[in-house]
Amino acid sequence: MMYDFMKDKGKAEQYLKNEIEVIDNLNSRSALLRFYLDNNQGEKALSYAMEILKDYPDAEQVRQVVEQLKVAN
Repeated sequence: MMYDFMKDKGKAEQYLKNEIEVIDNLNSRSALLRFYLDNNQGEKALSYAMEILKDYPDAEQVRQVVEQLKVAN
């Protein structure tokens, strides 16, 4: 993904948020969730994963992330 090659985490996060505004689907949202997880932002990841589940209640992988993050916290 693009953010893998970006050194500035703030710009990478903004890039992914902008992508969601253009293409709002589970894949683009999952990319931002993965960014939070990869950068040890567990609280942001949990909050965002719960947001995703509101719009995509059948997203089993996201549900698993929520369960794992709840156990970790």
